[in-house]
Amino acid sequence: MTDTQSRGALPRTLVMVRTLAAPVARVYAAWTEASLLARWMAPAPYRVEEAVTDSRPGGIYRVKVVGPEGDAHLTTGEFLELVPDRRVVQSWLYEGAFGRDVAPSRLTVDLRAIGPALTEVTLTHDRIPDTEPYAHLDAGWAACLDALETLLDEGYVHVRVARHLAASPERVFDAWVDPDVVGRWMAGTGDMVRIALDPRAGGTFRFVVRRDGEDVVHEGTYVAFDRPHRLAFTWGLPQLSADHDLVRVALAPADGGCALTLVHRMRAEWAEYAERTASGWGRMIDVVAAAI
Repeated sequence: MTDTQSRGALPRTLVMVRTLAAPVARVYAAWTEASLLARWMAPAPYRVEEAVTDSRPGGIYRVKVVGPEGDAHLTTGEFLELVPDRRVVQSWLYEGAFGRDVAPSRLTVDLRAIGPALTEVTLTHDRIPDTEPYAHLDAGWAACLDALETLLDEGYVHVRVARHLAASPERVFDAWVDPDVVGRWMAGTGDMVRIALDPRAGGTFRFVVRRDGEDVVHEGTYVAFDRPHRLAFTWGLPQLSADHDLVRVALAPADGGCALTLVHRMRAEWAEYAERTASGWGRMIDVVAAAI
């Protein structure tokens, strides 16, 4: 994930890039269908009370958000450009507890499929006025995109593993992306035959593990790369299935070491393997602890 902001001469421009583990068509629907938009287009503790979309060029949309104190915030505008599964451009006019925009700003969302069930979202909010409603726009959009990720996670099985490691978050994070260290633990009960990592957001990895005389390929793409806090990557075994799971690793300082939480998201039809998956990750993380 990369979230950046440009604060040059006003009106300013905000650009965020986020990789979402979902097919591009599903992400496009979340931006253009009112029933889905209503479930994520508000940073907690705010909530969407009303969402209306006429999803066609020239169509009008309306989103009413209510705060914890009952304060109302209304955004309206027009869809300026709609390219299914590729692009959404809309005007953005705020009216509510913080005042009213004199002129609309503009929101552009570009979508790009970058892998199996993997979409790169580039959000550009430009012509932003220097007024109260936009003082914390970057944090607001980041929280909304977090909520969108949560929505896109629905319908999957989530396997959770938690451990405390004696090493720092930095050392633990590096153990997941340093080929020399990964080769010492990621094979589990097998033997690492080959390994290739491009450890960065958008980078890929591929390694081959030999188990019982058979070579098994593991591959994926790094979705989030935020050292030393968060790592996320897709996880696939192409010899067994075309599906790619999603693995998220969160790290935080704790008791002189590091608290590690791993969540492995898999399709519901693979639910019978959830316990085995948790056990496998648990064993490998224990090897990580010993390796560092």
